[in-house]
Amino acid sequence: MKIGYPCIPLGVPYKTTRKFLLKNYNEELLYSCIDNNLDDLLNILKYNKSNNILMFRISSDIIPFGSHEINILDWKKEFSSKLLEIGKYAKDNNIRLSMHPGQYTVINSPDLNILKRSIADLKYHCDFLDSLGIDKKNKIILHVGGVYGDKNSAIERFIQTYKSLDKNILDRLIIENDEKNYSLNDLLNISHRCNVPIVFDNLHHFCYEGSIDIKNALKSAFSTWNYDDGPPKVHYSEQDKNKRLGSHSQSIDINNVKEYIDASDGLDFDVMIEVKDKDFSAFKFNNFIQFKDKDIPFEIANKEFNRYKYYLFQRSLAHFNTGRDLLFNEGFYKFYSFLDKSIYDDISTELSLKAFKEFKENFSHLKTTEENYLNKLFLSKDLKKIKDYFLKLSLRYKIPNILENYFLFF
Repeated sequence: MKIGYPCIPLGVPYKTTRKFLLKNYNEELLYSCIDNNLDDLLNILKYNKSNNILMFRISSDIIPFGSHEINILDWKKEFSSKLLEIGKYAKDNNIRLSMHPGQYTVINSPDLNILKRSIADLKYHCDFLDSLGIDKKNKIILHVGGVYGDKNSAIERFIQTYKSLDKNILDRLIIENDEKNYSLNDLLNISHRCNVPIVFDNLHHFCYEGSIDIKNALKSAFSTWNYDDGPPKVHYSEQDKNKRLGSHSQSIDINNVKEYIDASDGLDFDVMIEVKDKDFSAFKFNNFIQFKDKDIPFEIANKEFNRYKYYLFQRSLAHFNTGRDLLFNEGFYKFYSFLDKSIYDDISTELSLKAFKEFKENFSHLKTTEENYLNKLFLSKDLKKIKDYFLKLSLRYKIPNILENYFLFF
């Protein structure tokens, strides 16, 4: 089982989403964005590998205006060396990649202009993955689209367009159930007619159906996959209890993960995690399944505790001590269970200020203006402003491992 997350890690200062406005388009700016995006993609994959994260969703913005007619740069040729280097790294390290075109890529639209742009966008995504030299196990995820007042006709348009796509697109394309238009059963009917694999999203399924039978849902979705598509993929997310139905939670809850894994009953599949804390939850999920019945090496346990030590300390010294004892004495499951409950506990202003002052020791070369501004913030005791400024400094100075502190983000 491979675990992954989408697009933008929090724990490192790398991003593959550099872009610019269409009105500012010029080839020099485009070239620079692509060059930096590709460099950071390789850095992200190396970061993921160092944490045993072997699946990653690449942002559609990796090539700005990738499917727009204004982009006439032959980026596949210009950046062929870097693209192949990224692909080689992924293959050498058994990393599975994917892409997920946005909500405006809709191949069942009755509007021919939208349809044309959508097919062009699929071609761009496929061209990018092809340019890495990676096989068809590396997928492009697509929603079926809208209903447009007549669901049966919309399904027919999807199938008709799907069957007309180029083979290299068909080799990569998989479809995902959504929360309001197309259920898992709808997708199974579509798959039966055009042999397209299904990526199952548990939260979307819950929103649509109101209940969920994980084992049967997974078995049904997985039956649509062929051997050369690779292991089936799922999207795993959880409902934010304080927001509208369908809103993703801050983090995974380890008890929900345990229930999901237990219900899957030994099925083999890969998991793309879609929650707000991205790589942190990917590490959490991966640690849980990897060390469920094994002793945890000290360096791995210590690395994970350091990610959350200030987050726990902000709540109380007892939180800090309990979390540490649970992790080192009882393992990841007990630690993460405690951590998940701590989300709802009050934060102490005084302990937070103490944590921030200790954290400040990582920044040994601040400018006088930065130092003065931080001191001003400390006097104000405005925790959000202090946190936001430390996050800004962390991104600016790119101190190794500095961003792997959970309390900077949540």
